[in-house]
Amino acid sequence: MSFFHCWFRSVFVCLMAAWLVAATVPQAAAAAAGEVRQVPFGAGTLEYVEAGQGGVPVVLVHGWACSSEFWKEQLGPLAAGRRVLALDLPGHGGSRPHQAFLQDVASQEALAKAVLAVMDHAGLDRAVLVGHSMGASIIRRVAVLQPQRVAGLVLVDGAILFPPKNPAESASWREEMERFAAEFEGEQADATTISFVGAMHAPATPQAVKDWVQARMLATPVAVRHQAMLGFVRGALDPLPPVPVPTLALYAASEDTPPNLEPLLRESFPALEYHLLTGPGHFLMLEDPARCNAMLQAWLEKAVR
Repeated sequence: MSFFHCWFRSVFVCLMAAWLVAATVPQAAAAAAGEVRQVPFGAGTLEYVEAGQGGVPVVLVHGWACSSEFWKEQLGPLAAGRRVLALDLPGHGGSRPHQAFLQDVASQEALAKAVLAVMDHAGLDRAVLVGHSMGASIIRRVAVLQPQRVAGLVLVDGAILFPPKNPAESASWREEMERFAAEFEGEQADATTISFVGAMHAPATPQAVKDWVQARMLATPVAVRHQAMLGFVRGALDPLPPVPVPTLALYAASEDTPPNLEPLLRESFPALEYHLLTGPGHFLMLEDPARCNAMLQAWLEKAVR
């Protein structure tokens, strides 16, 4: 892992063969039963899948360059006892925004508003929001924009950046991070993505998971990858207040995990329940779905009303 990858991962822990047979990365049996819906958003549409009924609803928000497919191991089990939505952020998966507004729609605030648009369309007044990688920073912003609609938050190896607070250092940090984001456009975009994603895996990550993840992230258009990364690093500098709702944090243990990660997270999420999972890498919900699902279900039962 390069120095930059180590540094970048340690700041926010981690970010975030082409077609594999279903047996290679098992799908949740009930996932296919979800209904696919679309909602207008700007000049394009958002796509989401919905399953289950009852309970406090859960909305699953994927990470950078991913899609709702990355929740295929959670949708079925969660839908067995409650209403669950898994959405595609603008430009990802089945959500295809018009190129003319791609740059604006990839900002953190616009992505948060996309989550709210899906909730509006589904008629959800209030829900638990689950975010993986960059999705964690997006659901945090949803909770800031409309706190009354968030019953709880779940950070799945969430990419929460902690930029310097000193103005001079902050400006330097932004310049460096924007240079990094620029590596995700142009001819080198795919090579940068492959290297970046590869550094997120753990030694024990199955090759089948690595291949599946890489194929699907490379399928996300280069322009979307670049603008979403740029919006992510720029949005990290916005001063956001602490979010007091019940929060579950499931992180993959790594040599790059900051020893002070829990207290750092607690500054932004004071009602935090924190767990560090040994074994899986960044895509822990795919690598160890049984443990992730059990921990999520247990937390939902005790923490969310």
